[in-house]
Amino acid sequence: MRPFLFVPLCASLWLFGGVGASAQTAAELIASKHVMIRTRIEPAQILVGQKANLSVDVMTKTWFLEAPAFPDVLDVADAIVVPPGPFGVNSSQVIDGERYAVQTKRYSIIPTGVGIYRIPSFEVPLVVAREDASRSTEIRLKTRELQFEGRVPEAAEGLGLVVSARGMKFRQDWSRSLDDLKVGDSVTRTVTGAIEDSVPMLLPNPGFSAPAGVGVYPERPVFDEARDRGEMRGSRVDRVVYTLEAEGSFDLPEIVVHWWDLKAGKLRREGFPEVHLEVAANPDLVVESFGPEEVEAQENELEKAAENAGYQGLWRLVFGLTIFGALLWLLRHRLRAFWRAWAVRRGGENEEKRRFKNFTQTARRGDASETVTTLIAWLDAWWQGDEPAGLGVFAAWSGDVMLEEQLGALEVAAFAPSPDVDSWSPATLVKRVAAVRRRALRNQERGAEVSSGLAVLNPRSRS
Repeated sequence: MRPFLFVPLCASLWLFGGVGASAQTAAELIASKHVMIRTRIEPAQILVGQKANLSVDVMTKTWFLEAPAFPDVLDVADAIVVPPGPFGVNSSQVIDGERYAVQTKRYSIIPTGVGIYRIPSFEVPLVVAREDASRSTEIRLKTRELQFEGRVPEAAEGLGLVVSARGMKFRQDWSRSLDDLKVGDSVTRTVTGAIEDSVPMLLPNPGFSAPAGVGVYPERPVFDEARDRGEMRGSRVDRVVYTLEAEGSFDLPEIVVHWWDLKAGKLRREGFPEVHLEVAANPDLVVESFGPEEVEAQENELEKAAENAGYQGLWRLVFGLTIFGALLWLLRHRLRAFWRAWAVRRGGENEEKRRFKNFTQTARRGDASETVTTLIAWLDAWWQGDEPAGLGVFAAWSGDVMLEEQLGALEVAAFAPSPDVDSWSPATLVKRVAAVRRRALRNQERGAEVSSGLAVLNPRSRS
């Protein structure tokens, strides 16, 4: 090579030859604080029943190319976790002199008892622009493990579990007047509790009880919950039926509820006072009594009736089994064909589910070649189109541009890796394929026709 060409070429390689290799990896973007994640819990002191806000901030010095994939559910033992809405809060912040684009999502965590609550660490996958504006690979930011303590105020200690809320109300209704009660009557009592900025399952059980002579039959409580722009409210309805079994005076014990008012910062006492019932004899209520002779005669009649009913029931059973056996014999060929078809279809559905699960697990490991193999294997068990199963046909059928891009990138990564082609995203690919599968199954259930003219995709039998 000529010397006057060699020197500029070396300089060019030194300046530009490493561009492809110098693309920042996910680890480098995290280490350089190009992307960051931050979590915080508010307020500092959290009471039982109070809504704690867990805010998760995902930040980048450039901009997001895909929406960060925040988890829908957090596993916090013995706490109620309310997931965030579908949209995060976008903002910008200056940290150490650097401006960051920030997306925030907020989870509501409500402790149900006294003790330490631990929020395990979790990952948030995201894709951002690098410093040179190129697309990054998928970055998985991991939060730190957090914990907080659920407690009750000092003023409420010794009163059992006292729930804290921004508001709590109770009312009771009776199905009838409590005057002129007689033996044999029944009365329904309804207690309705309402709670603000918390969940209704924390509303206390009234604990209905009554003295001997009054039957108590509580019904299953009914809960109702509503959410609006982060605000929660709910109600609990408890019903009990009292049956008056004897005459006399009876006192239903008072119902007392203690709760902590977060607005006023004080302990509240709610409930209903003791209820007095006067139950009179009921001359219209006839209670038959029998002597020894009448009882013995009645028992003999019952035995004869039972014996006759037994013979009649036996003959009816024999006759019914004979008719049923004859029908089975006449329909034996159709029943055998139906059973075989059901068994084949059931086997196809199980095989399709097994192959789809295998595809999702393989894709998440990030091996492009194995992902292609398992995806085609699943399509072979699921595809019902006239053309053979293939990634290109599947992509065109789906009508999903993002899925088509992911499948193209997957094929390049598996068969002809190239730095000029964007890398495929395992999480995005699984998400898009699952969405197409769900849509096709819904269409099948509704009996809808696919607009492309291909048959609806569904599990099919394989011979």
